[in-house]
Amino acid sequence: MEIDRVLKIEDVSPVEKKLSFEIPWSEVVKEMDRAYRKIGQQAKVKGFRVGKVPRPVLERYYKEETEQETAVSLMNRYFFDALKEKDIQPVNEPSIDQKGIVPDSNFVFTVKLEVEAPLEPKDYEGLDVEKEDWELTEEEIENGMKQLQSMHSTLESISEDRGIEKDDFTLIRFEGKVDGIPRKDMTADHHMVEVGSGTLIPGFEDQLLGMKKNDTREVKVTFPEDYGNKELAGKEALFDVQVKDIRERKLPELKEDFIKNFEKYGSLEELKDELKKTIVERNYNRVREQLRQAIIDQLIEKNDVHVPGTYVERELKFIMTDAMDKLVGSGVPREQAVQVVSNLHKEYEKQAVRMVKASLVIRKIGEKEGIEIDDSDVESRIRQLSERYGRDYETVREPFDKNENLLTRLRDELFEQKTMDYIEGKANIRLVKKEKKEEEEKP
Repeated sequence: MEIDRVLKIEDVSPVEKKLSFEIPWSEVVKEMDRAYRKIGQQAKVKGFRVGKVPRPVLERYYKEETEQETAVSLMNRYFFDALKEKDIQPVNEPSIDQKGIVPDSNFVFTVKLEVEAPLEPKDYEGLDVEKEDWELTEEEIENGMKQLQSMHSTLESISEDRGIEKDDFTLIRFEGKVDGIPRKDMTADHHMVEVGSGTLIPGFEDQLLGMKKNDTREVKVTFPEDYGNKELAGKEALFDVQVKDIRERKLPELKEDFIKNFEKYGSLEELKDELKKTIVERNYNRVREQLRQAIIDQLIEKNDVHVPGTYVERELKFIMTDAMDKLVGSGVPREQAVQVVSNLHKEYEKQAVRMVKASLVIRKIGEKEGIEIDDSDVESRIRQLSERYGRDYETVREPFDKNENLLTRLRDELFEQKTMDYIEGKANIRLVKKEKKEEEEKP
């Protein structure tokens, strides 16, 4: 059925459209008549029975309400008809501009909305990418065992009369001043710091070296220009510091009784075997993720992907919320976490744009290649999750059965992974040995 209206569609950008409507006054009158009939069936006006109020009286009491209902009805009907007619699929809540009903005039309104830009993916087969040729070494196993030792180590006060050395743990009291004024947020009575860890303001820990228990010293530092608290950024500060204790880490010996720290190992050899599996799995995932990121970099470079701002905002919100939760979970005060995340807004926004571009081009490739996710794929993933977290299959399955959105997200994730498997399978992958960063950074 032909739509009785004037419709103009403008491409504001590759991902934004503006739809301009002009509805003939004759259609406005018909819609207004329907609105008055509807309101008249329920209107209560003194001196008239319900449903018997004359039109002139309705116009006197319900004119504004009727015109609002008429405008909304016209906008909904003609807007959604236009979307269907022109096959337009908005990705956000449309923005509508209208001036209301004007007597004897056509009803005019405009709608701005975002859409996905057309994308015909190309050059995704035969990508030339490098993959790290990683092998398990004795050194990595030794480092892994040292980490386990460190996790089960103890901190003991030093017995000898010596000053603070790098890697010592020292308990200090300090009071900080800026412009000669003491600040509560720069004061602590019991603060433990690992000297050389870089957790304090640059230059602070170096000035602790050589101090002995009960020693006091003035420590002068300058806050970095990009410091989270803008009030302190770039300013000099003076700290009065007292050493209350010096402790060093004591590592347990790697003997058979070391396994008493764990419940599931019968011998030190069993512990080592499990550690090897963990290291192999971790590096397998790391190498695979690096390869896939290299593939994504090329896909984005070879395909001109325009991203709707709505998608970016949604992804950015997720990234920043996740970053905030991790900071707070690690013990950072919420107010400080908010400041840190806020300062990294531009960096997070770049990440969000990249992730949206990657998601769009991968989805288009999957659709072009006819990749599908069936129930067996979902079943297999849920069983994997069950095994990974050591939980009963039915318990893991239940949330997906109850929440359609959760199941949809799982299917989307599987679709993207399956598409990446396809692209990776078509790529020209060159194995390369990676030198250790320490060796690469040597002058």
